[in-house]
Amino acid sequence: MSAMRARRLDQRLRKMPSPVVPILKEVFGVERPRWILEPSLAVQRLFWERCGADFVPPAQIHLVAGWVATEQLRDLHGRVIPGLEAAPGEAALFFIDLEPQANWGHPCEYVLIGRDGNITRARYHWPPARHELIALKRPPGISIHP
Repeated sequence: MSAMRARRLDQRLRKMPSPVVPILKEVFGVERPRWILEPSLAVQRLFWERCGADFVPPAQIHLVAGWVATEQLRDLHGRVIPGLEAAPGEAALFFIDLEPQANWGHPCEYVLIGRDGNITRARYHWPPARHELIALKRPPGISIHP
């Protein structure tokens, strides 16, 4: 009868440290990318083509995922944003923080793009309430006005 030797499995199969970063982090720069399916890429492209060059760094451009009912759009304090009353219905909301390093009560801009492609812009000084803002990066090829 031959002697049997037992080996512990946890000693044989040690997990080696991974020499690579997760592909999501490598490609997107974040652990989990945020996918924005609505408003569509065509609406986002329309924003960049018509308005993108007006916002110079360090301005930060954000988008609210989905369509926003403009009649219900309010600022952080629950007030109606002046200048947006003329755009009833649903729209894509782009929010631009013009001074991201400052505390609130500073200039910002709202850009609404209706389902019909009409663009309504309003300068204000408070961010929107009850909407998660998703940061957008400037796509290549969009020039910046000096």
